[in-house]
Amino acid sequence: MPKTETDELHIDLSLILNLGILLNGLSRLDRPIIPVYHEAFGLEWGHTARKLHTDARTWQPVHLIFMNRTEQQPLDLLGYPWLVHELVHYAFANQLPLFYQGHQILNTRVQQWNLASLAVNDPVSQQITKDFRTYWIPKESQFDWPHEIAVDAVCMLLLGPVYVSALQREYADATDTINAYQIEPDHIPIELRTQAMIRIGEQLGWEAEVEPLRLLQQQWQRQWPEAARASRYRTLRDHALIAEAQRAALEYATSVRLPQLTPARLTELSAAAEDVAPLQGLDLIISAWCMYQRHQGGEGYATWTARLLQSFADE
Repeated sequence: MPKTETDELHIDLSLILNLGILLNGLSRLDRPIIPVYHEAFGLEWGHTARKLHTDARTWQPVHLIFMNRTEQQPLDLLGYPWLVHELVHYAFANQLPLFYQGHQILNTRVQQWNLASLAVNDPVSQQITKDFRTYWIPKESQFDWPHEIAVDAVCMLLLGPVYVSALQREYADATDTINAYQIEPDHIPIELRTQAMIRIGEQLGWEAEVEPLRLLQQQWQRQWPEAARASRYRTLRDHALIAEAQRAALEYATSVRLPQLTPARLTELSAAAEDVAPLQGLDLIISAWCMYQRHQGGEGYATWTARLLQSFADE
C-alpha cells in the first residue's frame, strides 16, 4: 500500500503525544498541543503559547508547534530533533523558577558594568549593562538566551550525536550567508550556541561527537574575524551564565527522570533499528539517524523510511 499524507501526520501526532508526555514527566498531556503546517509561518520549526477562550470569561493555554513542512510535503526525520527542541520549550512553560539561581550571577555582571559606566560615563559600558538585562534575563515567553541554552542541553542529553548532526546540518550550508556572531534578543548567537553545545556535549561524554561543531567554530572565526574579536560579543559570551543555564536544564531532566542517551544505548538502538514496528518517540528519531548513517542516505534509508510509514498505516 503506498504511503499517504495521513501516515506522515500519524507519525507527527504520535511523536508529539509521546514526547510531550515524556518531557513533562507526566502520564498525559496537561496542556493541548496543536501542530501547525502552513507556509505563512515560514516552514520553520517553532513554538508559541496562545490563550484559547472557551467562553467570554475563561480561557486555557494552547501550545502551537510550527512544523517545517506543509501537510503535502514529505517528512524529513533527520530534522525531527528540532521537534524535540520545540517540545522541550513546551515542557519549560511554567518552569521559570528553574532559572532564578542564575539571577545571582547576572546581577553581579550588571553591577560590575553599572559601576564601570558610572565611573567613566562610558556609553559602551551602559550598552553592555542593558544587553545583559535584555538577553540574559529569563522570561515567561522563553525569548531569551538562558532558555535556548537550556533547551539545547536537554536535547543533547536525550539525543547526543543525533542532535549534533541536526545542528551541523542547520548551519553548515549557510556559513557563507550567516553571521554566526549576530546578537539578537530572542535567539542566541549561533557561535555562542555552538560553544554551549560543545561544553554540554563534553560534559555528557560526547567529546569526539562534537568535533564537527568545533570545526564550524574555526570556520566562522576565519570568516568573521572582526565579529569574533568584538568586545561587546566577547563580554556577553559569559561562560558562567552558560554553565548556569545548563545546570538548570540538567536539574529539570533529573527531576522528571528523562532518559540520557549513552553510547551503549545508541549501539543498542542501531542494532535493532531494522525492526520498525515498535519504534516510538525518541527511539524512532534516533533509529532514523542510525539508519541514515548506515546507508549514507541512499536507497536503503529510503526503503527503511517507507517501511516505517507502512507500519503506522497498518496500526
